[in-house]
Amino acid sequence: ARETVTINGNFGAGNNFNSSGEIRIFEPDYELIYSNINYINPHPDDDSTYYTLEYTQEGNSLFTGSVDVVDGNYTSTFIVPDDVHSGDNGQTVNYLFDEINKQDFLSAYYPLACSDIPLDVTSSGSPKVTLYLESNSFLPGDYVSTKPVLMADIEDENGINIVGSAGHKILALLDESTEPIDVTTGFIYDSGSYTKGELTWQLEEMSEGYHSITLVVFDNLNNPTVAETNFVAEKSGKVTITKMLPYPNPIEKDGYFTFVITEDADITITIYTITGRKIRTITKSACSAGYNQIYWNGKDGDDDDIANNTYFYKIKAKQLTNKKITEEIGKVIILK
Repeated sequence: ARETVTINGNFGAGNNFNSSGEIRIFEPDYELIYSNINYINPHPDDDSTYYTLEYTQEGNSLFTGSVDVVDGNYTSTFIVPDDVHSGDNGQTVNYLFDEINKQDFLSAYYPLACSDIPLDVTSSGSPKVTLYLESNSFLPGDYVSTKPVLMADIEDENGINIVGSAGHKILALLDESTEPIDVTTGFIYDSGSYTKGELTWQLEEMSEGYHSITLVVFDNLNNPTVAETNFVAEKSGKVTITKMLPYPNPIEKDGYFTFVITEDADITITIYTITGRKIRTITKSACSAGYNQIYWNGKDGDDDDIANNTYFYKIKAKQLTNKKITEEIGKVIILK
């Protein structure tokens, strides 16, 4: 526990592509004991219905992050949390989908030994958390939809605890609710980082009016932070498009248009030259509220290569029920 570990890997001989993928580190499986014995009255007259059950629980994820793949190779670093279970059957799994050849690639390492005995590592404090609703331009008290996306930038020099052990999960509490929402799986580390990442979580439909939301986060040494913000929910019926980002940018060969929408919508992406000439249109029906990514092969509508330059792209989102349209414009660079 508390050790900083670096893992190097590859996707096998001949797979010399450049892309981005996702890596997950899993702790070893561990044993649990379940008992329905009533310890207030441990020796009832009839104990035939009382039993103890021992079973093996699959290890939890210690780290989930983006990873850059260069010539089929990748490197990732993570910090082992205090909540890790000791054992020798942990594993790493790295996944990548090659859009060009329409192939899945999986790289894994097993077994991975872990120990819950902590190193002598000190902490300078608790995680830094910045909360947003729907957009990183959000300010406390802003108006949002009645089904907003919760986002948070989270950072700590000792990493963020995402093991999900009881008492140390990433939890969100809406208003005065006593039933927290476990949003741990919504956190992913930034590419190349083991101290900073982003949480994205689609909240359920809520009533119009004033609301508050609280987020509880622990670092890998189990130091807590409680962050809170407030907002006003209203039924606008209009899609909001935020976090527009071409990836990578510049694009050398192909890439993705990534964005967040506040409601389910049909998406049209139109790409223009700097003089306003339309060169390509990409459509995707019924995109879900939250984070989305749409692939572009870096070519025009005739499937021809395009020149190195800066291009404009427009994302048009049509809400599925009332058909209201929202449009946003961004820039993407082609550099081959």
